[in-house]
Amino acid sequence: MLAGELNFSGDIKRVEWNASRAVEGAAFGDVEITLCETSFAELTTSFAGNYDGNTPALIYQNSWLIITTTGDQWFGFDCAKPFAYGGSKNLIIEIRWRRDNEKTPLTWHFDTTPAKRNNSVGNYNASAGKLAPLCSRHRITYSDDAVEPTSLGRVRALFR
Repeated sequence: MLAGELNFSGDIKRVEWNASRAVEGAAFGDVEITLCETSFAELTTSFAGNYDGNTPALIYQNSWLIITTTGDQWFGFDCAKPFAYGGSKNLIIEIRWRRDNEKTPLTWHFDTTPAKRNNSVGNYNASAGKLAPLCSRHRITYSDDAVEPTSLGRVRALFR
């Protein structure tokens, strides 16, 4: 997500995706979701290189995650610990899992051509992935000292 699209600083409390179709019982093992600030506006194939010298923060972890959604429904995760987002850098949302049952909760996405804002691979331990000019539809819930918790529903993400 680009800093200009987020347009806030504060603690991120929840991350959500907008499913584009129904799926029942999509199962993912050893799931981790991390957030990381970066100065890059476009991803490279290197996962570690995209971190821009920063360390990703683990915000969600589960031994097994089961997702069931209807079409055009939001699904997401509360952060185990709020992520302090500074507001001046872009944000990487990274999702990793070791095994699944080959069911996928497809999400709405949009074209970001020419910018490559999606980097994905089917191997948990891979150091590099395949780039694509697209972005999933995300919603981030955050809070700061000035406002009550707020959700942004129309944002873009750097996504693996």
